[in-house]
Amino acid sequence: ANTKPGNFDGLNSYSAQALAAVGISSGNPVVFNNITFTWPNIAAGLQNNYKAQGQVIPVTPVTGATTLAFLGSSTSGPSSGTATITYTDATTQTFTLGLSDWTLGGGSKQPSFGNQVVATTAYRNTQLGPQTASKPVVLYTDVALQAGKTVKSVTLPVNSQLHVFTIATK
Repeated sequence: ANTKPGNFDGLNSYSAQALAAVGISSGNPVVFNNITFTWPNIAAGLQNNYKAQGQVIPVTPVTGATTLAFLGSSTSGPSSGTATITYTDATTQTFTLGLSDWTLGGGSKQPSFGNQVVATTAYRNTQLGPQTASKPVVLYTDVALQAGKTVKSVTLPVNSQLHVFTIATK
């Protein structure tokens, strides 16, 4: 209800109500590509995503997982950076984490980096209230894991345009 605290892109934000209208709500599962993610359980008005700054994010180990998947988006256009997967045997794997702009350029662009659109909301919050011209999206991307290894964590790139809401394995 209070749109002023939002600052996903420095000024505007996703709306909790608009996300709920497309089936995404705090602490609940989001299923996409046969992967079950858990949406962050954060109070309204607080950050509910990782702004990529090299954080090490623990991943619940799943034996036999073949895919590490992300839900997120980018601000100020598509963006990418090098991320690192650390396995339980202490080996690592680097990959490019790329995410498209959170409004797909105000609706004028297609997803980049092979991203898939999980959901499109009807509006975004601005300092003046809802704005329907730019419809925010939640995007999916993934990376293949090394066979026979179990993920321990992922280190995000250092690129503050990249935002990750949740991570899961399959």
